[in-house]
Amino acid sequence: MMTELSALVGNCSDEITRCDVAYNKVLLDFYDKEATANRAKIKANTTLEYLAMREARNTKDLAVEMIRSLKYFLKVAEEERQVSRFQ
Repeated sequence: MMTELSALVGNCSDEITRCDVAYNKVLLDFYDKEATANRAKIKANTTLEYLAMREARNTKDLAVEMIRSLKYFLKVAEEERQVSRFQ
């Protein structure tokens, strides 16, 4: 399970890179069209590219948290096994 989650984090990193490039192209296009940078950024944040970028980042964050939880669970299980062995 740990290796699967680690592979998922790697895949998410690849997807984040791809989505960042797509979003930055959209953002650059809006910078060229809009008079102010903040308006361009707001419009770019309403696109599907931004949504895909956020979903990829959120998926990676979730996978990292799952890895942390799994590591903690395995540590506690090992400690319990050690304690029960001596009783």
